[in-house]
Amino acid sequence: MDDFVPTENRYNMLKKAHPQAAEMLWDKAQRHVCTRWQILKQQAEMVYTETCPFEPGVVDQEAFAATGARDVTMESSGANLPAGRDLEEDEDD
Repeated sequence: MDDFVPTENRYNMLKKAHPQAAEMLWDKAQRHVCTRWQILKQQAEMVYTETCPFEPGVVDQEAFAATGARDVTMESSGANLPAGRDLEEDEDD
């Protein structure tokens, strides 16, 4: 924080216009950085085992198959999204 924030024009403008607000926000941001750092350190120390594996929270092929989706695509409409599905589409797949 000490190296980065003072180089930001938006912070310097706030500091000139509203010094008390700038100080309060600086303190809050510093506390947030410290809190986030502690969380990251705790996460780094977590141990994952076969009985308690790491779960990234992403949807994989197995999850898509459970929903009836045929393919994983980056499309925002089509067969993977029932509301966007072309009703004329051939179902022979």
